[in-house]
Amino acid sequence: IAGRYSASNVALLVIDEAHRARGNAAVCGVVREIYTRTNAAVRILALTATPGSTKGQVQQLISELKIARIECKTESDHD
Repeated sequence: IAGRYSASNVALLVIDEAHRARGNAAVCGVVREIYTRTNAAVRILALTATPGSTKGQVQQLISELKIARIECKTESDHD
């Protein structure tokens, strides 16, 4: 990516503070680049405690990061 890495060598991309992945954020460009070059053959783990305060904000993250599955955890979860 940007001449430093080959997108075809990426198997897993971990994104912390994923709620910042909006619009022109660098991580959005990285995700688009990887998906374009690998035909979506990469897993993305996106982590955030604050995905958004509205349904629209959450949907934007889902779209930008190509999210297919969401798992929510709270303090009361045993794992």
